[in-house]
Amino acid sequence: MNTVKWRGLRMVAVAVAGFVLLAAILAVSPDASEAGRSGSDTTPPGRSDGSPTGTLPAGTTSATLSLKTDEAATCRYSTAAGVAYSRTRDTFSTTGGTSHSTAVGGLEDGSSFTFYVRCQDLSRNANRDDYPIRFSVQSGDDCGTPSANAYGAWTPAVGASDPSSSGPVGTWTFVPSPKVESASPSIIVDNSLQGIEAIAPDDVWTVGYANNPNGPQYSIQTLALHWDGSAWSIVATPNAPMDWSRLYGVAATSSNDVWAVGASQDVASVPGRTLIEHWDGSAWSIVPSPSPGAVVNELRAVATLSTNDAWAVGFCAGWYRSSTLILHWDGGSWSRVPSPNPNAELASNELYGIAAFSADDIWAVGVSGNSSNPYAPLAVHWDGAAWSAISTDGLGGGGYGSFFRSVSGTSSGDLLAVGATVFDAGLEGGIRHVAFAAHWDGAAWTQITDFTFLDPGEYYSSSNFYGVTTVASDFGWVVGEASGDAWLFHWDGMSLNEVPAPDLPWYNTLYAVDALGTEIAWAAGRYAIEGENGTKTLTERYSAP
Repeated sequence: MNTVKWRGLRMVAVAVAGFVLLAAILAVSPDASEAGRSGSDTTPPGRSDGSPTGTLPAGTTSATLSLKTDEAATCRYSTAAGVAYSRTRDTFSTTGGTSHSTAVGGLEDGSSFTFYVRCQDLSRNANRDDYPIRFSVQSGDDCGTPSANAYGAWTPAVGASDPSSSGPVGTWTFVPSPKVESASPSIIVDNSLQGIEAIAPDDVWTVGYANNPNGPQYSIQTLALHWDGSAWSIVATPNAPMDWSRLYGVAATSSNDVWAVGASQDVASVPGRTLIEHWDGSAWSIVPSPSPGAVVNELRAVATLSTNDAWAVGFCAGWYRSSTLILHWDGGSWSRVPSPNPNAELASNELYGIAAFSADDIWAVGVSGNSSNPYAPLAVHWDGAAWSAISTDGLGGGGYGSFFRSVSGTSSGDLLAVGATVFDAGLEGGIRHVAFAAHWDGAAWTQITDFTFLDPGEYYSSSNFYGVTTVASDFGWVVGEASGDAWLFHWDGMSLNEVPAPDLPWYNTLYAVDALGTEIAWAAGRYAIEGENGTKTLTERYSAP
């Protein structure tokens, strides 16, 4: 045989033998070669910083998905949960390192989207769990987020309410508080306190707003007062770079973790923005917050569970309609959470009050209705995964319908919500309010307002319940006003009973109340003196001997 030819055949045989040996090695250990390069790595890549989140503007049809891994990896995504990495078809267009991104299309207004991401590192360690990237696109005609199940079921939390307590034995007294004033008698300054939070006997905050005595006409500025155990003082608060800024609600987890929420707006244009401020123990600062769409956005109440778990509620209003607005704080940023809007078309869906019991048990209240359905109290519940509206069928005192302004409770099965019913004002024209309240026992809402002292036929008068706080199943306070006089009521677990309020000259009203047990409570609002310009801050304290 030719020597050259023999050598060639021998080289082929050696190559084939080498291939068979390599195949045998791979059959025994698929990751042997990779493990040899990367050591004994058996941990799949960690994933973080998924984007986008929250709500994207109406009209968005495409977005860029992105995330980071703690090691070089290849990432894939699916629109279905639980798909193994090896079976996931869509791979990020930019991947292989620690930063991954890809474009996705087909986005539609008023819809929510979830993309499930799994990654595999160079040692072929693949994630066995999903990393969800969730976001939504706001509706094109308003700021509403559609709810697949507006009226949801709800299971009462396990556990009894707080034990019963004795009735009130103390009294409410007027406590002087500072106000914003102008050096010029020609400038009228109105002060109003809208929310209050009692952290301790010597640590109480109340927030609101006042006319800017030095600013342009019609400008309004934020206002915060602090009680140190002996006196109230005004504490400086920032204002958004707009003509007016207001604060409506305040809540705290501690003396150095206090949140206040409200709104800001430029009077020269329609759009309004949400406003959130934080007290860190030394100063107030504005924290960025979402404001969906070029419409009016307002936050009316806030509740805190921990330093990384807080909620704010309100509404966003477009032309002839409004939609619920709920924001969540996760310790790093505020983001919008989809919320139910039971009535469609030219409707009002708004939230004014909130009560939080745990991370998976939160209530918010307000109003819902449209031209076809009378306005009705709105109650929505968070179960840890989604918000759903809980039926308030049967509530309302007639007229044009009723609404809730505030809610409080000792447990998720024991809530007290207050507001007003709207009636025709008779010969005077227009509308008037009659105070309204309802109790939730864990299964249904029951109206508790006694119309024997709230006669809707008395067209010359109007009454409102604005704030509520409960500290036991049979002990709580409700505040409001009736025909220009502040109202105070005690809740005994079954009915509301009026208690004497401090006698103040001319006009006065209370907007908020918060209690520290059964012996101390604070209420806040505003009052005016006949013959004097503007309104003054109003604070009142309940003390038991």
